[in-house]
Amino acid sequence: MNTAPITPADVEEHIRAIFEVRNSLDPDRITELDTGGYGFGYRTRDPRPPYPSKKAYREALESWLASIVSYRIEIDEIHTAVDGDVGMAWGLYHEEFRPRGGETEVVHGRFAEIMRRDANGWRTLFYHRDATPFNSRGVYAPAKDGQ
Repeated sequence: MNTAPITPADVEEHIRAIFEVRNSLDPDRITELDTGGYGFGYRTRDPRPPYPSKKAYREALESWLASIVSYRIEIDEIHTAVDGDVGMAWGLYHEEFRPRGGETEVVHGRFAEIMRRDANGWRTLFYHRDATPFNSRGVYAPAKDGQ
């Protein structure tokens, strides 16, 4: 149990660990570290409430993992801040994945995550992911005429 005040470095370390554990493609390791939370992201417009249990989260992960051949996610840029026991992280990332029966895709996106650390560890309160046409600096890149 860590009772020391959290720092921006603690937040960054935790977020980097979450991104890295996703690369393991191991649902047990992912659900142990990544608690989910309220949020929404680029794969669906619908809001995502937290899973009702770790078991339900693991089952959803297993279903998604069965739909892909390969997956890799990396942070390209990260910023962090702290307000009491709440940590915030935001930045840029890219994913490379290949769905079963499909071609490899690379998605560049932005992320934001708000989490709290208590006696039980970190818990995600809210997250957001988006993937719009961005340039390499994470700035909106409008489509060219006729595209």
